[in-house]
Amino acid sequence: MMQILVVMGLLFLGSSIGYYTGPDDWFALVWYLLLLLVIMLFLKSNGSDLKSTFAIRPGYLLRSLLYVPLMYGALFLLNLFFPQTEYVFEPATINLPTVLTLTIIGPLVEEVTFRVYFQDIFKRRFGINATIILSSLFFAFLHPLSVFPHVFVIAVFLSSLREVYGSITPSVLVHCLNNTVALMFNVLT
Repeated sequence: MMQILVVMGLLFLGSSIGYYTGPDDWFALVWYLLLLLVIMLFLKSNGSDLKSTFAIRPGYLLRSLLYVPLMYGALFLLNLFFPQTEYVFEPATINLPTVLTLTIIGPLVEEVTFRVYFQDIFKRRFGINATIILSSLFFAFLHPLSVFPHVFVIAVFLSSLREVYGSITPSVLVHCLNNTVALMFNVLT
């Protein structure tokens, strides 16, 4: 229970401070790396099988890319009912910490946090479907409310990837790809 409180405290503290400092400095990158270190220590102390959690199977990686058009199709349909009417992010400044945080480190740490740490906790208490919904809700609540439905749909796809393949490598790949597309869209518009 203490581990869960520590992780939740780090998540909310980092999100709160990050909101004021912005994603284009070194704070977010250092915070994500600290969170990853804490989560990995907790996973190791809990006896998690990190080898299978991070397993890289080339066939799975290629098949997981098929989720991307499905995910974007679902987001398109969702946007018909919940249009995103406001611009959520300030135009991003392209620098090393921003690119690393948004396209690699952030997705990796978020997948380890939500798809491994929290999803495993929920799975011990609930079924797979409830686990996917709960971890997705928790993930979406840590994003701006204006994008909650969209982030929730993405999280459901990422959580499903973890359950289907038993590894977070496919969900990390899809998450990195999604954030890279979002960053490019942000810069180009």
